Amino acid sequence: MIDLSGKRALVIGGTSGIGKGIAQAFARAGAQVAASSRDLNRVTATAAELSALGAKALAIACDARDLDSVRRLMSEIERAWGQLDIVVNAQGTTRKTPSEQVDDEEFAGIVDLNLHSVFRICREAYPLIKREGGSIINLASLGAWIGLPDAAAYSASKGGVVQMTKVLAVDWARENIRCNAIAPGWIVTPLSAPILDQEQYRVPILRRIPLQRFGTVDEVAGAALFLASDLARYVTGTVLTVDGGVLAGV
Repeated sequence: MIDLSGKRALVIGGTSGIGKGIAQAFARAGAQVAASSRDLNRVTATAAELSALGAKALAIACDARDLDSVRRLMSEIERAWGQLDIVVNAQGTTRKTPSEQVDDEEFAGIVDLNLHSVFRICREAYPLIKREGGSIINLASLGAWIGLPDAAAYSASKGGVVQMTKVLAVDWARENIRCNAIAPGWIVTPLSAPILDQEQYRVPILRRIPLQRFGTVDEVAGAALFLASDLARYVTGTVLTVDGGVLAGV
């Protein structure tokens, strides 16, 4: 069992899907957790769930796309905890649109949330995490390497997350800040389940997965636990794929 007792963790996008699964895993491992998103109701409900798991949870809503909102979040965390040990960027969105139909607004909006906001969170969290060093974990995607149909903006943004993660790992190693990414494959979440349940999508996707099944949120959370822990204290600048072997078979 990985022990994160005494660690202070911020999970952006931590009130649903993979982000929430990571926040719950951190709580079970003994960390104090702030699971944040734009929806205050979800933030409050998630904090109560994390508290029920034994964690000291903070309920602070934040829109990662808005600099003032991010700075308010960091100020409240500093007042409550004084520093951060773990930062997870699990926020993101996508839309299936044929590339020739993607307009500037759609492309910019997806890149802003999936890439720019990730950098913004990392930069604004830097003063809090550099105090004693720690772990930054960014959520990438298989779309950083393979061409996902009708997902030009999403794939471009996730490719950017991979490269940005490597740069931050190099830039901030002197502060003992480790920066890694996780690239999930096809994971069953409340958002993906309705799609993966449809035969026309499920069958061709499963053909690409050597393990012949979809992944679970808990399996991605396990990778995050490893990267957040001292077991990974010499791991930085890398991308851990949790994909059932998809990239190995490309």
